[in-house]
Amino acid sequence: MKKFPGIMKKFLKNWLPVLLYGGLIFIVSSQQVYLSEGTDKVIHVVEYALMGFLVTRAVFLTWNLSKPLGILLGTLLGAGLGVFDEFHQWFVPGRNASVGDGIADLAGATLGAFIFVYLGVLLFKTDKLYPCEHKDCC
Repeated sequence: MKKFPGIMKKFLKNWLPVLLYGGLIFIVSSQQVYLSEGTDKVIHVVEYALMGFLVTRAVFLTWNLSKPLGILLGTLLGAGLGVFDEFHQWFVPGRNASVGDGIADLAGATLGAFIFVYLGVLLFKTDKLYPCEHKDCC
């Protein structure tokens, strides 16, 4: 039972940014907002690029995965949150859900996942995502 606090600490360290940012998106998407169609898609891409970045970070800190698998999982989880948000907006007065927004969310999550991985390569000048061993960093 002693491992539980360590597991919880690891979970919070890795996934709390995702949960907080997801909560922020949920709160903002509960409000009525009037944007032009093109502006709306750009905002979705940027919004979910950050989500994809955070989810991919959490995925790599939680599990020791290959880059392609980590990018795929980060992208799918980030885009899945986008689909959940689109479903949520369906029930918000003055908002609507659209396939175009979901595609923009997927594009953003993919972009964020790739940015996370390749930013790590640029910062640490190595193929490793972090300068320390996986077991030491998280």
